[in-house]
Amino acid sequence: MSGLRTWTSEDDALLRNLAASGESTAAIAKREFEALRQIAAHPATRHIPSTLQSRLKDIGYANEVLGRLVLTDDGLQRIAMGK
Repeated sequence: MSGLRTWTSEDDALLRNLAASGESTAAIAKREFEALRQIAAHPATRHIPSTLQSRLKDIGYANEVLGRLVLTDDGLQRIAMGK
């Protein structure tokens, strides 16, 4: 899928800061939205760091099913909203 980029250590730091801040689930980082799009397009991909996977599961946008990360209805709705 075009527009996706490689995850960096800076992304990990941003994710840790978001989690520590207790930010509302309504506000997600651009990188989290990109990860949602990537999971929707390629559910079998393993290029999403565990910290980001945990964040998406914690806010209810993804679940692990049979060892794979899949989007919940809320996650799919977030993609449909486009933000």
